[in-house]
Amino acid sequence: MQNFMKILGIGHYNELSYMSTHWLGHVEAFKKLGHDFTYWHYDKNYIEEMLNKIKDINPDIVILGISDVFKGDFLEKLRPLTKAKIVWWYCDFTDYENFGDKDVIRRPVDKLIDYIFITNREQIPFYQNKLNIDKVYYLPQACLKREKIEELVSQYKNKLVFVGQVDYGGIRTERVDLLNYIRKNHPELKLYPNSDLTKKQSYGVHHLFYPSVEITLGHSWHNDADMYTSNRLFIVLGNGGFYLCNRFKNMEEMWGIGKHLDVFDNKEEAVEKIKYYQSHPKEREEIRKCGFEYVQKYHNYTIRLQNLLDIVNEKNEQIK
Repeated sequence: MQNFMKILGIGHYNELSYMSTHWLGHVEAFKKLGHDFTYWHYDKNYIEEMLNKIKDINPDIVILGISDVFKGDFLEKLRPLTKAKIVWWYCDFTDYENFGDKDVIRRPVDKLIDYIFITNREQIPFYQNKLNIDKVYYLPQACLKREKIEELVSQYKNKLVFVGQVDYGGIRTERVDLLNYIRKNHPELKLYPNSDLTKKQSYGVHHLFYPSVEITLGHSWHNDADMYTSNRLFIVLGNGGFYLCNRFKNMEEMWGIGKHLDVFDNKEEAVEKIKYYQSHPKEREEIRKCGFEYVQKYHNYTIRLQNLLDIVNEKNEQIK
């Protein structure tokens, strides 16, 4: 029986009603695990108000989920107010240059944060060496719990979709080139910017949307980084979608290619695999079902956050 804990989460929790399965995953998981979880939306305009409430909560663990906490002197003000273990779980790929520009490297971060969790293994040495923190761990994102794959909903029926940011300040030109090439060969491709499945619609539409799509495409930048991938993988599989994405480094350690999902190594192969799975619906549906069952069993937020707590409480040193 695990000990009851008071946990404070600070992140983008105002997005609970939208797509942000990551933040909602915290709320659902800690409730299921039986802990007292308080969550605050980080707002730079209300930092002092937040900090003044820390002593009233008296948390055992503070989980920081965004890079904004490194701005200004938030961490310097937080540390003396609590005896809690302070954890930073960052779910994106660190831009080294911008990280340095925030003056993080020259600060005594090892005195301000006790544990760091990141969603790729490539950058663990960077955090350990630059920030002088030994306790840096790989902890990927996860999915919300679903009991079953929902039946097809006609209004969301699509043959081929990509959900996500198509271009962001020119940093995803490879993604733009890929999608343009696929669309020339598969004009049925529909693009859904993040906003179409977030603020305009509830996060709850995902379990209806993805099972109604024959093929959902995925593309992550930094696919050469060890085990780094977008949370889109967990969202799609966790809601019963069939996922075809670009290969990322060492993914075979966690995912069965051709069993839980499938991959492509270049745009030509992407086109060929789309054609293949469109003409092999039985095989596609077997992979969809297997992927859903696998991610629900081994990669839901309850399991993931229990992994985090076990490491922080020194019961385990790696994800299960």
